Amino acid sequence: MRLGRYGVRLYELARGIDHSPVTPDRPTKSISAEDTVEHDIPLSETEDLIRRLAEKVWLASRRESRTARTIVLKLKTKEFNIHTRSYTPSVPPRRARS
Repeated sequence: MRLGRYGVRLYELARGIDHSPVTPDRPTKSISAEDTVEHDIPLSETEDLIRRLAEKVWLASRRESRTARTIVLKLKTKEFNIHTRSYTPSVPPRRARS
C-alpha cells in the first residue's frame, strides 16, 4: 500500500468513517476570534481590529474561567499566504489591553 499502515485510517477518515467515542462536554483547548475585511487594509491600520478581536477572546476566556497562556496572531493575505506570530509571556495576562 502506498500510504503505509496509516493509509487505511486516512481512507476511512476521508469518507467520514470514525468509530472513536464522542466526548461531548470536554473543555475547549483554545479560544479564538477572527474577522474578514472587505478590502485590503495596510498592516499599520490593523491595530483597532486586533484590539476588538483580543477583547472578544478575553471576554470568552472570562466566561469559561480560563487563563491565557500563549497569544497567537494569524494573518491571511488575499493570496492566502498565512503569517503567524505567537507569544507566551512569563506571567499570564491580567487584562485584554496592555
